[in-house]
Amino acid sequence: MALYLISYDIRQENLEDYKPLWDYLEAQHATRILLSQWVLESDSQSAEQDLFGAIGVLLHSGDGLLVSEINRRANYGSLRIPESDFSKLLRVARNT
Repeated sequence: MALYLISYDIRQENLEDYKPLWDYLEAQHATRILLSQWVLESDSQSAEQDLFGAIGVLLHSGDGLLVSEINRRANYGSLRIPESDFSKLLRVARNT
């Protein structure tokens, strides 16, 4: 199992346009850790590509997207979730 960081930069002002994006992330059991960053556990060998493709079609032209596996040396602070909860998620990255 690996832990993936999903980070996006929304350039549209109508945030309702992005409800399908947030619905998709919640359906995948992703956890929001910052305003525009989520983490997701996956055991798929193609998770980065699959997530990038699935999320990319939910964004608008000019929006930014980064999907990357979190490695064992992640530093963090002031997240939207308790640091103890993120620490539990990060153990996934440390066990790979």
